[in-house]
Amino acid sequence: MKLDLNLKISSEHEGIIIYDIIFNYNYFYIVIRQVYIKGEKISPTKSTPEVILNPEGKIVIKGRLMNKGETEFYKQIEGWIDMYVSNPAEITTVDIGLEYFNGVNSVIFISLLKKITQVNLKNKRIVFNWYYEDGDEDILEMGEFISTVLNVPFNFIMTSDEF
Repeated sequence: MKLDLNLKISSEHEGIIIYDIIFNYNYFYIVIRQVYIKGEKISPTKSTPEVILNPEGKIVIKGRLMNKGETEFYKQIEGWIDMYVSNPAEITTVDIGLEYFNGVNSVIFISLLKKITQVNLKNKRIVFNWYYEDGDEDILEMGEFISTVLNVPFNFIMTSDEF
């Protein structure tokens, strides 16, 4: 009777670490794969918001969203979300505080938020907090629209200052 245990890192790139745990019991192999993702922070620009992606269940998007559908900005976020929803935290909190949002980005932005809602399929909880400045009815209405499209309740939080 022989039992071997091996641990190897089979991949480490773009913030993702994949560990393989290999049990060998009389030539019968069991491989357990564990995927860990690292957090990311994307700094804001004149046309893109700050984005904080924390694998412990905190996603923050704040600032201006006025780029003209720059795919690299969205690809980075989308790749992280794809990995996150495969093994999400028990509770995922998404804080969104946009000071400007143009219509060109709405379809892509909504599709990213829709991906995040997939954590519900894993029997995990998701909380959306939509921050808007006092008197900014356009941003409030955009949040209400997105909440309806996603069919997910948002907490609407009025602030007297920027989020």
